[in-house]
Amino acid sequence: MKNIRDASQWGVNWMQSLGYYWDPVGQGQLTFGVPDDAPWTSQLDPWYGYWVKTKKHVGLVARADALPPP
Repeated sequence: MKNIRDASQWGVNWMQSLGYYWDPVGQGQLTFGVPDDAPWTSQLDPWYGYWVKTKKHVGLVARADALPPP
């Protein structure tokens, strides 16, 4: 298991360190990722869809304690 930074070009290069999501308010695509890449945000929010380019088959694991309360 690796975090996004270590799985990206900053580490083993399995995936890009920037991903994209749709902003329903601004009606456009925004970036998320590691702070080194100056993304719009570095946080994943529930009920949004995210796109990330990968170079290997990877899965995302989110800690339950990292999610905001309902």
